Amino acid sequence: MSSPKVIILGAGNVASHLLEAFVAAQVSCGLWSHNAAHARALAARYAGDTVEVFDSLADIPRDSFFYVIAVSDNAVAAVAADLGPVEGVVVHTSGSVPLQEPYAGGRYGVFYPLQTFSRDVEVKISEVPFFVEGNAPAVTEMLKELAALLGANAYEADSSDRAQLHLAAVFASNFANSLWVVAEGILAKAGYPLTVLEPLLRETLRKAMAMGPRQAQTGPAVRNDTKVLSRQMDKLEGVPLEIYRLMTDLIRSQQAPGQ
Repeated sequence: MSSPKVIILGAGNVASHLLEAFVAAQVSCGLWSHNAAHARALAARYAGDTVEVFDSLADIPRDSFFYVIAVSDNAVAAVAADLGPVEGVVVHTSGSVPLQEPYAGGRYGVFYPLQTFSRDVEVKISEVPFFVEGNAPAVTEMLKELAALLGANAYEADSSDRAQLHLAAVFASNFANSLWVVAEGILAKAGYPLTVLEPLLRETLRKAMAMGPRQAQTGPAVRNDTKVLSRQMDKLEGVPLEIYRLMTDLIRSQQAPGQ
């Protein structure tokens, strides 16, 4: 049996979505995880396709084209070191881990999908931007071709740029999601579901992309409506009042003079 073209190391959210995308693109895949049961359960989803599961890193063939390390950030270096020398390109998928040399003389890089992944929540990989970096120009080009196999766009980004991308994503996604948790709690007290905000959220995103978020900002902080701001702070429960004040001050500071 020939070696899989892509071997994915990991069985978490990112690994599961990348495996699905490669299988859909008819790319032969291998799979390894510290938890062999998780790897087998993931591979079993593709009974009609060949996803070879390796119980040990030592069992992984050395002659595959790509080895994609999709594990937690703090485990990337250890998995790369334990994998050892291979003929193909070794990459990790983290936005915050710098380009790392897994072993002397090898080909290595980063294959970072800028997206939030949750197990069993569909993501269109073709719409996900991949930010790639190789330890040589030829490796970078190979990673661009790997993204193209998935129908996705690839952009070059070094470790410093990826750190900025990841930081921006934390503000745009993680912090925003945390604020939606607050909004959900406020709505629940009045007996409404979070879904009543969906049209507002969609329009907020549409305007931010069309106009720019600074120009699209509305609300009492922009208008400096102190009466509304005061009333809202009086009603706020379950979240530190300082958060509301800080967010209000941030919005004010982002407005151009005279706006």
